[in-house]
Amino acid sequence: MTEGPTVSVIVPIFNGARYIDGCVGFLKAQTFGDFETLLCVDVGSTDGSLEKAREAAASMPNCRVVEQTDGMHLAGARNVGIRNAAGRFVWFCDVDDAPSPELLKECVRVQKETSACMVCFNAMNVGPDGVVKERRGKRYQVLTMTRNEALTLWLPMKIPVTAWSKMVRADILTGDGGLLFRDSMAEDISFTYNAISRCDRIAVYLRPLYAYRMTRGSITRSSENMDRRGRDEIAAYEGVDAIDMDPGVREKVLFNNAYIKMRSSGHMGKEAFLEYARGDEFRELYEKHLKGTFEGWGFYHFPRVYYSGIRFFLNHIYKRRGSTYMKTKI
Repeated sequence: MTEGPTVSVIVPIFNGARYIDGCVGFLKAQTFGDFETLLCVDVGSTDGSLEKAREAAASMPNCRVVEQTDGMHLAGARNVGIRNAAGRFVWFCDVDDAPSPELLKECVRVQKETSACMVCFNAMNVGPDGVVKERRGKRYQVLTMTRNEALTLWLPMKIPVTAWSKMVRADILTGDGGLLFRDSMAEDISFTYNAISRCDRIAVYLRPLYAYRMTRGSITRSSENMDRRGRDEIAAYEGVDAIDMDPGVREKVLFNNAYIKMRSSGHMGKEAFLEYARGDEFRELYEKHLKGTFEGWGFYHFPRVYYSGIRFFLNHIYKRRGSTYMKTKI
C-alpha cells in the first residue's frame, strides 16, 4: 500500500471563485512538498467555484476537488475534507487568506522536534491583499505544553482558537469516534477544545506564518450575522462541560470561559448585546464566576460603556493591520 502524504491541506470554498487562483498560488509556493490539497467546494456556490476549483486542481500536483453536498456550510466543507484526507497531519486553509511559503515546512519541523499532536502557530491581521511581513533576524519561541496546561492557558486567548492556526495529527480527528465540526458561526471553538482534549502534547510556535485577510465579503464580518456570531460563540464555550477534565482544571476552564463568553457577546449588535447583558443568562454567569472581578463588574453595571470599549478593542486593537494573534510571551 502506498503511504500517504505528510500533510493534507483542506481548503473549504463557498462562493470563493475569485480567491482560488491566489490560494493555489500560495500552496504552490510552499517550501515543503510532501502534501496533498483538497479543494472542498460547497455545491451551493453560485459563482462558478466548482468549475474554477477543477481548473485550478488540474494545474497543481496532488490536488483534488471534493464536493460538499450536506448543506452544513463551512463546518461541512471541513468535515468532508477530514473524511477524504490521506495525510498523517491535517491543516485547514481558508481560501481568501495568505499562508507564508514556509508554513508547512516550519509546522512539520516543530512537530518532529516536539513530538506534538498539534502544532499551533501565530498569525498576522492584514488587508485584503496583504501577506505576512516579518522582522528580519527575529527569533520566535516554541512552547510545549500538556493537555491540561493548554486548556487552562486559554485566557487571554493564549492558544489560538481558529481552525487555520493549527496542524493536527489526523488520527486525533479520525480515531475514537471521530472529531468533526459543528454547523455554527463559531465552529472553530468547540473543535479546538475537543482536539486539545485528545492531545497529550501541544506545541505553540509564536512565529506568524499566516496572514488573516480582513475581507469585506467574509461571512463572519457581515453586519447581518453579528448577533448570530456572538450567540454561537457563547454556546460553543458552554460545550466545554462535556469534556472530561480533572476537577482543578475544570474550575479554571469554567472561569476562563465565563470571561470569554462575556467578551464574545461584544460581537453582537448593540441591541442584542444589551438584551444579553441585562438578562438572566448573564446574571447567573456573573454571580457564579465573575462577581468580584473588575471587568465583570463593569460589564454588569455599565453595559453600554463596556460595549463601546469592546467594539473599539475589536476594531482598532485586536484586528488592527499588522497585529498578531499571540504576543511574544506566554
